[in-house]
Amino acid sequence: MNTTTNKTEAGKITRNRAATAAASILLAAAWSTSVLSLTGCNTTKGMGEDIEDLGDSISDGAEDAQH
Repeated sequence: MNTTTNKTEAGKITRNRAATAAASILLAAAWSTSVLSLTGCNTTKGMGEDIEDLGDSISDGAEDAQH
């Protein structure tokens, strides 16, 4: 191989490494976003259940006060 071919091959390797690094970063960002979204859904669901329980307690207390 001559010097020009070696430089071309080195450039391709560098671009491949950069593409692999960029893909890894995007994959990590997508994974993190997914995990945070799922956690947020569970938190919202839990909060909704807590509010529902509070509403039930208030209703029970109001019914007890009427009787």
